[in-house]
Amino acid sequence: KMRRSRSSFYPHLKLPVSSVFLFFSALSLEMVSALFLPSSLSSHYVALQSFNEKIDSKGSNGDNKCMVLDPFARSKKRRSFLQTPLLAPAFVSVAVGATDSPADGIEATQPSLVSSSNWKEGFLQVYRRGTTYKMFYKIFDPEFLYSKTSPPIITIHGGPSLPSDYVLPLADALSLTAFNNKENRSIVFFDQIGCGLSDSPKDKDKDYSIEFLLSDLQTLIENLNLSHYHIYGHSFGGMLAYEYVRRGLFEKDAGLHKDTAKKCQSLVLSSAPISTRETYEELTRIEKELLKQDPNPFTLDERLRKTCLCRTPKQPKPLDRAYKKAGKVWYGLDVVMDFECMRLPLAAGNQDNGQRMIMPNALILRGEYDFVSQDVLKRWTEEGRFFHKDSKLRTRVFENCSHHVLLENGEEYGTAINSFLKEND
Repeated sequence: KMRRSRSSFYPHLKLPVSSVFLFFSALSLEMVSALFLPSSLSSHYVALQSFNEKIDSKGSNGDNKCMVLDPFARSKKRRSFLQTPLLAPAFVSVAVGATDSPADGIEATQPSLVSSSNWKEGFLQVYRRGTTYKMFYKIFDPEFLYSKTSPPIITIHGGPSLPSDYVLPLADALSLTAFNNKENRSIVFFDQIGCGLSDSPKDKDKDYSIEFLLSDLQTLIENLNLSHYHIYGHSFGGMLAYEYVRRGLFEKDAGLHKDTAKKCQSLVLSSAPISTRETYEELTRIEKELLKQDPNPFTLDERLRKTCLCRTPKQPKPLDRAYKKAGKVWYGLDVVMDFECMRLPLAAGNQDNGQRMIMPNALILRGEYDFVSQDVLKRWTEEGRFFHKDSKLRTRVFENCSHHVLLENGEEYGTAINSFLKEND
């Protein structure tokens, strides 16, 4: 096919073949693949930034497609769902129109209030078996970190080991809805050890655990010297958020500081499961239903995404970036298969140094088509994980959304969270 005449292959160019060859030899493999390979193949590469921006300025590229890793594929070319980040879609696609702004997960019709000057980032030290590792953090509107009227919100991403890139649009979602009310609040993001810009220890069995993740969260809070704060956790991150406060308040041998946990003003649990094993079973059920409707395995991945993961026409760019920087050591369902958010002890609510120990108020969110089902939301409120008389619980289901409501309906999502935070400041 390549043995065409110069005029038929490049009809608009009047260049010698040698010149054309030298031009393309200077391009990166990523650029060439993005330009000439079919979208299903070029999804493994990202075109040059300038090329992306030109396409994005024209709108969207309808030919862009996503490739999800089939949970039950037996092909050697595809990983098992047990080996992909748990509670975020395992997709890879061309990030057409990608920019460095975290705002591009919000609907394109909305203006962005996020600029590079509003951010502060750095590293802090955490420890594993006597070894020091660097954990990356990033703060939006850092000048309000110690506000007495609007405490910061700490965000915990999912995965395990899917970095914070896909929750960065929360900065825009909260800023856009708070702008008219002249509210200012710092938002703290961080990449858990093993993914993103944080260090990645190599020993899967000894350097990673739920306990390490909770200890790292405590290190972040204490290093920032926060007197009060809110916690937002998405998906697996929501499970970590709940367990951090529960263990900190009610488990003396958890290795967490009670005084630090008591400073949490409220919890926002977004699409947060209670049990990872039950979540896997629900995903299995949904996939079997899709196969009954259409047994075509080549379309199953995209149908699964649009059914219960992220119902946007294309996979949002923040998810693309997060998955490209996902961890490669400790990740996937199998490493946290038995993780479950436990109920409070029967003695919870007893006096502690004259103060009643209760869980903070909580906002529990999910999408209408989320694989974290309505039954899970009901169990959060009715199975003894909060006390109704003392802890005020709110729930919200977003219509026509699924697991990534932030990227599907950022404006309403931000409004709901802002309202809740303001009530609990």
